Amino acid sequence: MNMNKLLTLFLRGQHTNNTTSERIRVGRTLEGTVFELTFVVLLIIVWALLIYFLRQTPDIVPTHFGPSGEADAHGSKYIILVICIIMSLMGVGLMIGAYHPQKGTSLKIETPRQVLLVTRMLRLLGLMSPVLSFAIGWTSLASVRHGGPNVMPILIVVGIMVAISLIFPFLILRSKS
Repeated sequence: MNMNKLLTLFLRGQHTNNTTSERIRVGRTLEGTVFELTFVVLLIIVWALLIYFLRQTPDIVPTHFGPSGEADAHGSKYIILVICIIMSLMGVGLMIGAYHPQKGTSLKIETPRQVLLVTRMLRLLGLMSPVLSFAIGWTSLASVRHGGPNVMPILIVVGIMVAISLIFPFLILRSKS
C-alpha cells in the first residue's frame, strides 16, 4: 500500500489546502486500535507485577539512585506506587493526545504526513510509559530481593524515550513538503 492510501485511511476530515489554521483530524484506524490495545494489555501486566512486587517487598526500599547507580535515599515502598500512577496517567494522556496531534507538539504541523508522525510519536511515548513504570518498580521494589537494585532498566527505557523525542521531531520537520 502506498503512502497516499495509508494517509487517506489514517486521516479523516482532511482539507485540500495545508494551512496551519485548519485542523486535520485523526480518525480511528487499525493501527490506532493496535496501539491502544497493546497499551491496555501492557498496563494491566505492569500493574499486576507492581502489586505482586509490592507484596513481596519490605516497607523501606531504595527511592533514589546516585550517579554511580547506588541507592542514596530510602523511603516507603508506597512512594514508588505514586510515581508509577503518575507515569501511567502520563501514558493515558499521550494515547489520548495522539488524536489531537496539533496540541501534542510545539512544532508547526502543516501536512498529513506530519500529523501521522506526531501521532506515532505520541503513541510510542505512551507505550513507553508503562514500561518505565515497570522499570522503576523493578529497580526499587523487586531487585532488592535479587542482589540489589540495578538502575540499568530505567536508563535504557529513558534512553529509548529520549531517542523517540529527538528522532521524530527531526522527521516531522523534514516532511514539511
